[in-house]
Amino acid sequence: MQNKRLLWSRASYFGGKDLVNAVSRAYNLPYLESLKGVAERGFVLTNTGGADKDQIHFSQIISQSLTTLVNDMRRTIIDLRSEIDVEFKQGYLLGGLSGLINLGPYLSQELEIPISVYHHLGEATRLEITRSEAIEKASPVAIGLALEGLRKPRAPAVNLRKNEFSKQNQRFKMLTEKYKDLGKQIAILFFIFLIYSYLRTSFAQDNFDSVEQVIRTTAKNPALALTTSQLKPEALKKFVKAKREEAESKKEVVRLNKTSSALDVLKTVSSALPSKNQINLDIRNFSIDGNNFRLEGFVNSKTEADGILRNLLNLPTFSKVAVSQSKNPAPTGKYGFVATMTVARLPQSDTRKK
Repeated sequence: MQNKRLLWSRASYFGGKDLVNAVSRAYNLPYLESLKGVAERGFVLTNTGGADKDQIHFSQIISQSLTTLVNDMRRTIIDLRSEIDVEFKQGYLLGGLSGLINLGPYLSQELEIPISVYHHLGEATRLEITRSEAIEKASPVAIGLALEGLRKPRAPAVNLRKNEFSKQNQRFKMLTEKYKDLGKQIAILFFIFLIYSYLRTSFAQDNFDSVEQVIRTTAKNPALALTTSQLKPEALKKFVKAKREEAESKKEVVRLNKTSSALDVLKTVSSALPSKNQINLDIRNFSIDGNNFRLEGFVNSKTEADGILRNLLNLPTFSKVAVSQSKNPAPTGKYGFVATMTVARLPQSDTRKK
C-alpha cells in the first residue's frame, strides 16, 4: 500500500495442510495424527549441526514441502523489483503455520529478508485477553474471520419459505429421476473426452516442440533463412523482448539459489575467528550489503585485532580484507576495531562466467 492505494498483491495457495500431507505420506501416518505432530512439534532446521538423523530427515521433509512457497516468494520479489522498483525490508508471518519452529529464520535464510512473527496484540487491537505465543500467532486470522462474520450485509433478503415450505420444482425432480442413468453415461463420456483432449494437447505440444527445433536448425542455415519481407518486425520485436525478459528472470532465480546467504557468510567468518581461549571478542555490529561485508566489535588489544586480520586473510572467498580502529568510543581496557572485506557469494565457476 502507498498513500492508501493498493500497488500490488499476490495470493499463494500454500499452507499448513501441505506440510501435514507431506509428513503423512513420508511416515505413513493418519492425517489427524500428522496434523497434531506438526502443530505441536513441527520444525525446520537452518543447519544440521548438532541434529540427529531423525531430526534431519524430518526437517528435509518440511523443507522440501516449503520449496513451492519459497520459489513463489522469490518470483514475487523479482517481479516487484522489476515492475514497480520495490525493495523488501521486512516480512511477517501470521496464522497457525507461523508456529512452526525456525520457520522465520529458515525463510530469512532462503530469501535474505528478515522474516518474523507479527506481534499485533496491544498494538493494532484492544482486547482483554491473556497474551501468549499461541494466541499471538493464531489470533490475526481469527480476528479477521470474526470481523467478516459480524459485518452486516446491505439490505439482506428475507426468506420465509424454508425447510418443508421451500419452493421445489417437481418437474425437475421427475426428470432427474427419469434420466439419472443417462446423466451418468454422459458424465463418463465427458470424462473420457477430457482425457482424449489432454492426450491430444500433449501430442500437439510435442509436435510443436519438434517443429520449433527444426525451425531453429533451419534458421542457422543462411541458404534457408527467411527474408525480411516475410517477417513482421513489430511482432518479432515483441516476441524477442518477452523471451529475453523470461530468460533474465530465470537466470536471476538460478543466481539467487546459488548465492550464499548472509547466515552462511557469518558462519564462515565465525569458523575463521580465533577461539575464546585466544581472544576475548565482543561483536557489536554485523552487516552485509551485496558483496560488501562489515564487522565491528571490541577486543582486549590491537594485537588481538591483528590476529583476526590474519585469520580472515586465509579465507578463500574473501578479498580486500582490512582491519582498522573503530571511531566509536571503546569501553575501558578494550580496543575497538572495524573489519571490512569483499565476499564472493557466488560459486567460483559462476563468478568466472560473469
